[in-house]
Amino acid sequence: MRGLPVAPGFDQTESDSDSPRARFRKHLRGLGADLTEVGHHLRRAVPQIDTDEEARLAVEELVSHLGGVLGFHTSRDEREGIAIWGSPTGITLVTRALGAGGLAGALAPLAQARDRRLAGTAAPARLVSALGVVCGSRIDWRQIEESLSMRRGLDAVRLVSVDRLLDLAVLRRDHVLAHPDAVVLLRPQGMNADALVELMARRRYGQEEDAAGPPGDAAWWIR
Repeated sequence: MRGLPVAPGFDQTESDSDSPRARFRKHLRGLGADLTEVGHHLRRAVPQIDTDEEARLAVEELVSHLGGVLGFHTSRDEREGIAIWGSPTGITLVTRALGAGGLAGALAPLAQARDRRLAGTAAPARLVSALGVVCGSRIDWRQIEESLSMRRGLDAVRLVSVDRLLDLAVLRRDHVLAHPDAVVLLRPQGMNADALVELMARRRYGQEEDAAGPPGDAAWWIR
């Protein structure tokens, strides 16, 4: 696999200091709060998340970078394939980037990873949630909610699209929201966090068109 090019607070050990993930984290650390560039990276990697391993790694790191911008301390559990977002408020979000195509089948494993994480801590259940970051160009939330309405064991799972997560990071970067506000928005009463985030972004910035670049080569991030 060809190498990739961290968010504030992202854990990195010496053993992975030359791994593709670590090189990409270094690249992201250099970007800091340049969310325009992060958005460009996302638009090129997200269409390949289900078909290209390096694109998936890139999306995972980009999502965790956004978590850092939001004020979470982020770390990764490779065994579970999840990121752990710890908040100073005491909330923990067990986070995973998910392709929109296989979303229905991916939520139960995410909920189970959250349950295992909870079992290994002394934290009350109400302080540990699962957050699925949905990656896709077109997401039909009504269809998703209808297909999931009868499924059990998903009470602690919340979903946000990667586009709205980026919007939320912009709001946080621009000091429109405090970190606790972002935490609340990512843990709505229902499963879908998109609606409130989109409303707040539109009220603050209006509806702006941002041209997306072409997906391009899977190794774009190492150039």
